[in-house]
Amino acid sequence: MENLVTYSLYIFLALAALSILLYMPRIICWFGAFTKQEQIKSDVDHKFAILVPARNESKIITQILDCFKEQTYDAKNFDVYVIVKDKNDKTIDICKKYGYNTFVSETQTSKAEALDDCFKYLLAKKDNNYDDYIIFDADAWLDKKCLEELNNATASGKDIITARKIVKNYRLPKENRPISSLCNGVLWTEMDEMGNKFKSKHGIRMMTITTGMLLKKSVIERLGGFPFKDTLTEDMELMYSAPLYNFSEYYAGNAIIYMEEANTRKVNNQRRQRWISGYVCAKRLYAKRLRKSAKTFHSKLEYYFFLGIYHAFTIYSIPLIFALFNFVLTIILLLDGSPLIYQSLLNILYAALYSYATLFIHGIFILAADRKVNPSSVGQTIAIALYFPIHYIGYTRMALKALFGSNPKEWVEIERNDIANVNTTDAIKKKAD
Repeated sequence: MENLVTYSLYIFLALAALSILLYMPRIICWFGAFTKQEQIKSDVDHKFAILVPARNESKIITQILDCFKEQTYDAKNFDVYVIVKDKNDKTIDICKKYGYNTFVSETQTSKAEALDDCFKYLLAKKDNNYDDYIIFDADAWLDKKCLEELNNATASGKDIITARKIVKNYRLPKENRPISSLCNGVLWTEMDEMGNKFKSKHGIRMMTITTGMLLKKSVIERLGGFPFKDTLTEDMELMYSAPLYNFSEYYAGNAIIYMEEANTRKVNNQRRQRWISGYVCAKRLYAKRLRKSAKTFHSKLEYYFFLGIYHAFTIYSIPLIFALFNFVLTIILLLDGSPLIYQSLLNILYAALYSYATLFIHGIFILAADRKVNPSSVGQTIAIALYFPIHYIGYTRMALKALFGSNPKEWVEIERNDIANVNTTDAIKKKAD
């Protein structure tokens, strides 16, 4: 029994080291956050069609419409199409006052279907003179130079362009800043500045999120609309499909949008579970085709990054399994009256400390990359750093549910924060309090 307790620790340490080594390419990407992205500029003003899926979003839709009005990009170079489900939606009248278009998609059962309907409508228009299409979620805020920078990014010549996403909750009243929301929100920085920035520079496929995404007209024409409707996470389907269509990608770090996180842990967990489940479902749909198409070192590296969440899951499932094993050993040793019980309890403590320490370091990296864009006080930053490991480890449970449980199939409306009276211009300029 003594050998079992000791050897389990050695095996744990070896597997933990191996899992971190496996994750190393992803860690290398983190350092891209501390490099400056080359600024490119377009000599041509592209004509944009902006699509905003907005099912039952009349309470908050004015904020993104205000953001469109405040853009430095000439208004004659973009048209806005707000997509609703109900022809009696109050959003329609609101958009009329702003001078923007609405499109009714009565049969939509997902965001992808709403987009697909609107794209097909626009493709069929005889007077369609758009160069590119841009998608924004209804709750997004836009930096005033967002469209101007997305236009500059078209000089890259890439098919799909992704804007930089920043959590907006730092800029909201205190009731909208629970620690769980801020911990969840900083993951946008991990995805973009600590991931997409490095990948874009080195021609590696990115993690694409549909909000703040620009797609060339030729992309939508080739797709015949927006066909990614097999899961509730259309962006993950697009991410896996892009290499199969050979679509090129670019990260526009200067085109900034602000993303909203829910006020409550319950709603945040619903969002997280839906996203993780969609990621797993999309991977199951496309993994086989991607493996077959990955023939070069570069394409195999891209496939590695597509499995990034699985690698992270491996890192944090190893200490969990080690702790559970030693928990069972502890019970057996307790019944046997063996003094080895103290070593098995120490092993459980080692597993907990390892998980917390690695996630704490992970969180510190994110906060360092985040430091110039999020107005956070010293106390709030310390609180996020300390709580982040506890928040992040929750993904292990969600990943297990996604892998072995039932996955959500219904497009459930997510509760919005009550921020209709917040002035977006003042909020975006907000400093720490």
